Amino acid sequence: MGINAAHLEIRLSGGAGNSNPNASLGGIISSTRVLAQEATGISNITGVVIDYAGGNNQGTGTLAFVAATKQLKWTPAGGMIGTAVVVEAGGRFAVSDYTERQQLLVTVTPASLPVADQTDTITIGTFPNKTFDDVTKQESFSGMVDYRCCYIKNVHPSETAYGISLIIDSNTVGGDDISLGKDPAGIGNGSTTGVATTIVNESTAPAGVTFSQPSADIPLFIGSLAPGETAAFWEKRNVPALTSIAEPNDISVVSVLAYL
Repeated sequence: MGINAAHLEIRLSGGAGNSNPNASLGGIISSTRVLAQEATGISNITGVVIDYAGGNNQGTGTLAFVAATKQLKWTPAGGMIGTAVVVEAGGRFAVSDYTERQQLLVTVTPASLPVADQTDTITIGTFPNKTFDDVTKQESFSGMVDYRCCYIKNVHPSETAYGISLIIDSNTVGGDDISLGKDPAGIGNGSTTGVATTIVNESTAPAGVTFSQPSADIPLFIGSLAPGETAAFWEKRNVPALTSIAEPNDISVVSVLAYL
């Protein structure tokens, strides 16, 4: 099976066993994936596990399986159905809406797929604090800058992901904002090579990292990742002093672009 978006994972740093985003301050790549959205409700479509959801409108969408052609189709809340994806071979797949920006990333076990057409209503919600923690009243009053380090990893067993770059698809909706920067360690395996610098606490700027707010017009270029390779990057959150906006659902969207 060829490489697709499901084979590019964003993971925490902070050590192989770290699962705490607040400890994702550089160092060795973690086995913990950074999840963007919660996706629940799959039951009728057996043999399919939703590993990741990203960019979707919140609410309920429809995942459909066509038995005759072994295809999956995704219609997100308020969106339009995307191109059908043949999953007969099994493995990892990206199932998207028609814009290819609202996605479910799934793992398929062919022998367990339904023998008849099936649909499931999938509920999309938020996963709070998967990168940064909440801003306290004191931090909002005084102002604050903090940092997190993550990795991009190509988990495909044999194919390269070419020309990877990062963009901020949408910045936060509160009074803060985020920016991105590449770690100078470059490409490696995240454990013995290409290991990100480590900062002593979340308020310490990582050395050698230049931050910007990359867009589709001017993305943050990472490079190509061979199977198993990783590249570390940093997120910087800036909360200006005297920020008075209280936003319980302060979401930003960082997207990975690549030639697959």
